[in-house]
Amino acid sequence: MFILPLHGGVHMSLSIEHMKKVAIITSFVVLSCALGGHAQDTTQFTNLQIDTFHLTNKMFKRTVAFTFRTVVFYIDFYDFKKVVEDKLRGKSVYKEATYRATWNKLTADIKKCDTVFLTQATFDSAEIIPFDDFLIRQIENDKCVIRDLDKNLQPIIMREKGVKYYHPGIWGGRLFFLPGSRDKFFIETTDIIS
Repeated sequence: MFILPLHGGVHMSLSIEHMKKVAIITSFVVLSCALGGHAQDTTQFTNLQIDTFHLTNKMFKRTVAFTFRTVVFYIDFYDFKKVVEDKLRGKSVYKEATYRATWNKLTADIKKCDTVFLTQATFDSAEIIPFDDFLIRQIENDKCVIRDLDKNLQPIIMREKGVKYYHPGIWGGRLFFLPGSRDKFFIETTDIIS
């Protein structure tokens, strides 16, 4: 019997046989995952670590609902606003007009209702993914609520960390996915590349 620690002090017990099945399924998922969520040979992943985050259900006085690929992040308005402010204060703001438009939408919409709706598609047209690191920190610090596009609450988020060797360098990072859609992750970050 194995006891696996989960996020927030929760533990899960698994038999050896169940652990073997989980390892086989997880290995298959990792082998079929790739950057951007497309299928690719990932047999060269090493140092693979898999863990689970349990996001607690929470309410915010004011909320940003940010649609990112196949999920919607519900985030405290003030946390999101601070990130946009920080990007506007940067010495060289890449695509400043897009951030300025986001700032204007945030400040105007929050006066009308308690939730501001934004989408990554707005930033795709400007060819930027400005909030991926922020969104990942929200998951890792249990500071958000995530729903799929069908509005189903997704309290369990899987994270895979690993390194992939390719010619002529390496990539290392973290992939996040919903347990029910292991064939495609919804957000990733690069920790090392050379």
